[in-house]
Amino acid sequence: MGVMAIKIYISGPMTGIKDCNYPAFNSAEKELKIMGYKTFNPARIKSDKDWTWQDYMRECIKALPDCDKIYMLKGWENSKGAKIERSIAKTLGIEIIYER
Repeated sequence: MGVMAIKIYISGPMTGIKDCNYPAFNSAEKELKIMGYKTFNPARIKSDKDWTWQDYMRECIKALPDCDKIYMLKGWENSKGAKIERSIAKTLGIEIIYER
């Protein structure tokens, strides 16, 4: 499998963080793409209605099994959603990478 085929899911805290932490997600996405990876960036999910946290999590959880790795942004330990995503990744045998 070439690097181009590897897809990385970006996970981290959003709730209660300025700008929903989008700058950190988008920065990680940019770096991963420069390295040649495909990405799933939850900060790019667009909704046409007022979505709840659960609505966003449903979309994220659907995308996770299609990824080869999960990239945990700093602060993931303080995020209910990121902890759920990490647990699913662990269960599915998806490689977990941590931001330094």
